[in-house]
Amino acid sequence: MNNRMKIALTATAVMLLASPVISVGVTSPSNVQTAQAATADQVPAIQSAILNELNNLRAQNGLSPVTEVSPLVNLAANRASHLSAMGALDHHAGYNYKDGAPYTAVAGENIGYWYNSSITDPTEIAKQIITNLYDDNGIATFGHRKNMLNPYFTHVGIGVTINPSNGYIFYTQEFGTMSNEITANVNAVRNYSAYTGAVGLSSEFPTKFDPSISSSSTNTNTSSNSVYPGATKINAIITPVRLTTLYTSPAGKKSNRSIAGNTSWYTDQVFIDGQGNHWYRVSTSEWAEVNDGNLQNL
Repeated sequence: MNNRMKIALTATAVMLLASPVISVGVTSPSNVQTAQAATADQVPAIQSAILNELNNLRAQNGLSPVTEVSPLVNLAANRASHLSAMGALDHHAGYNYKDGAPYTAVAGENIGYWYNSSITDPTEIAKQIITNLYDDNGIATFGHRKNMLNPYFTHVGIGVTINPSNGYIFYTQEFGTMSNEITANVNAVRNYSAYTGAVGLSSEFPTKFDPSISSSSTNTNTSSNSVYPGATKINAIITPVRLTTLYTSPAGKKSNRSIAGNTSWYTDQVFIDGQGNHWYRVSTSEWAEVNDGNLQNL
């Protein structure tokens, strides 16, 4: 029997050191389980799988991956342990974004717990957790989805703790960005902050997620850290003036996606082809040719 239970989720976002914007879910288990599927020795694998699936989701939506850093990893571990010891979620009462310093200019937290006595594979556990967060059933603001797909989050910490008494997996996602990474894009960050706390979804930020697509298949052309031959590493925001088709490589095959005009995208590499066209990498495996847009170095 499949005992899949999306028990509880809560999300909060702190933008530019503003007051938290909170969306709240259920705070305590409705049915206590006694059989334990996942075990404590699987925690590192589950954490790694959650990070992979999170970046899989971001890649499917044309976003750069978030990378783990020690301050946010430590914050995530402490938060997950605290929630597991409580046996419930705390509506972010124990969350202090300053504990993730220096990644505090833009910060946010997703927390939840999950249980399924029939699933033990870390990758499948992670897929279901990310799917639950993405679906955000019953959460009017869709705050978890918006946090995971925030284009201005650059770093993350993943925390996982398994409650030994009932087998619930308590997990946390601690997002953060340093101030020098958003200096040139403050207004866009503030706009997304308002969107994170607003009820519903917006056509301005269309999203999709197919958990059947493996995380490896979203990175077939470049890894998150590799540099495309002939490209130059940059740290910038590119804003095309018109609808722009994405390609799997500079002047390569068209992907099945485009980015809208006058929308801002983080880019970490630029490639100039033989005709002088500028190609910017906007996800791990997608490039946009933008010759008349606005480039803001971070």
